[in-house]
Parts: sequence; structure tokens; C-alpha cells
Amino acid sequence: MALRKHKSYTPEDLSAALIMTSLTSGFKRHLPAEADDEHFAPLAKRRATEAEVLKTRDSIETQAIVSATNWVLKPAPYFYYNDRSREPDDDPLTPLTPPGLVPTFPAKMHAILSNKELSDVIEWLPHGRAWRILKPRTFEIHVLPRYFHHNKLSSFVRQTNGWGFRRLTQGYDRNAYYHEYFLKGKSMCHYLILVSPRLSPSNTSSATCTALAGLPHLSKKMVRPKVAEKKSVEPDHEPDLYAISREFPLPTADDESKHISFETDVMSSLSLMCT
Repeated sequence: MALRKHKSYTPEDLSAALIMTSLTSGFKRHLPAEADDEHFAPLAKRRATEAEVLKTRDSIETQAIVSATNWVLKPAPYFYYNDRSREPDDDPLTPLTPPGLVPTFPAKMHAILSNKELSDVIEWLPHGRAWRILKPRTFEIHVLPRYFHHNKLSSFVRQTNGWGFRRLTQGYDRNAYYHEYFLKGKSMCHYLILVSPRLSPSNTSSATCTALAGLPHLSKKMVRPKVAEKKSVEPDHEPDLYAISREFPLPTADDESKHISFETDVMSSLSLMCT
């Protein structure tokens, strides 16, 4: 009977085998003693909850983007414009600026436009669907540092475009900016801006409940479109906002006794963020 010849191993083979053995044994030492369902159940449940939250958030953002980029050419005076003035607040308990966050660009713009002291610098147009800067230099020097902590008009214009505002290029509204979800008008009481942690729960509603010359709840639906989602509008297809407002007039801020300055709330929020 012939003897089986065993394969001879080189020193390099033996060294490699020793390394693999040490790695395998080290990995086994770090494994849990009982890798059963009871051990991983809390972690799996937490990950499932996080996944559900992310899925819901992505769904909301996707719906907003689809709504904002639903470009369908309609007859005049709308063209690509959609009237949003009759859309309700789907979640009235959600503030325009959540607690702990800096006010968004639309929130700051509502604050600026509701400040009567700045009416000769920046104003709503008569139809309430667009706004225009009257004194660019004054706006750059006095308004931008107060609300945006810089004094560059070019940066403000980039931010305006980044939030989906469009500039009108002809007619009486030339050089005005508009957005379907950024409208003027009387609103009911909304919880808009974060509250100082020093306030007690009993004082929270009275401190944040403001009746504004604007429809701020629509601004919660504003999203910053991606570059691929931005579409240009030809001058011939710019909306006639006066004709649209005659068909769908915006509510007016006729109750001056209930008007509380939005500008004060935004500035207090900005100061809290800096402290």
C-alpha cells in the first residue's frame, strides 16, 4: 500500500495561517454571548422607528417638490402660475419656525415686509403676490445686516433665487419677486416663532400668537428647489398677478387692533440664537 504524500508548507504559508487564526479568534471574542432575538430586539425596533420617520419626511418633501415643479402651461393670465391663496393650513400646530431653529428666509421676509418703518425701502405690490425693493442701497446698508448678518445685495439675490422666487421682467411689476406660496393677506393666529425658554407654558401662546399682514402658513410649504428642478419662464409667459388677484382676491389686514409686529418676534428669535 502506497503512502500518501503530504503537501509540504513553506514558512510563508505557516505565517499566513497563524495570522488568519488570530484574526478569527479575535473576532469571535467580540461577539455577544447570546446573539438571540431578545438581545437585538430594542435596536431593531429603534431602527424601524427611525426608518419610518425618514420615510415620512421624505414623502412630505417629495410631495412639496412635485407640487412646486408641476409645470403645466395654462391659459393667460396664469401660464405656469398656480393660485395657492385658498389652500388651508394642513398642520396649524406646526410653527413656521420650529423651536430651536433660526427663522427661515421666508419667515424673515414676512418680518421685513410687515415692518411699517421699512415701507419706503421694500414693499408689497398692490395685489399682494409680489414684493419689490424700492431703495436697494438703503436695503443693503440698514436692512440686510439686521436680518441676515451681511450687507451684500448680491448674496441676498442669490438666496432669493435659491428659495424659488422669480423676478418679473416687464410691466408695472418689473424687478419684483413672486412665489406661489409667499402671499400677503390677513391671517388668523399662528404659532410662528420659537419662544424663549424663560417663558412659562401659560405665557407661551400669548407670546407667540400673532395676527400678521401675511399668509405665513403657506410659507411652510416652500422648499429650496434643486438646480435641476429650476425652470426658466419666458417674459411672454409671466403671470398677470393683477388679473389673478381680481379673480382670487387676497384677504386684507383690516383689523389693525389685532396686528402684532412679526418683526419683533423674528428679531427676538434671532437674538436668542446668538446667545
